Amino acid sequence: MQTLNCVLCDTVVEDTNHLFFFYCFAAVKIWNNIANWLGITFVHHPITRLHLIGFEFMGYDKKENKILKIIWIAIVCTIWNLKNNIFF
Repeated sequence: MQTLNCVLCDTVVEDTNHLFFFYCFAAVKIWNNIANWLGITFVHHPITRLHLIGFEFMGYDKKENKILKIIWIAIVCTIWNLKNNIFF
């Protein structure tokens, strides 16, 4: 029987804030690796909307902010797909 625990870290019952952002150590590792690759530092906020805003506005202008928003969406989709590939 499958549990409702996060399939990436298996520590707690998952919700969106856990899975994508601050509480799942596997997701945090992904976010940190991407931030290091991009050469940016940002605060992991545990609320989805605020996490996006914090990540998106790391750019210096509107174009960079838009690119960072697209990257943020791609990361969230990738984490979601990874979770589903493990679960199903």
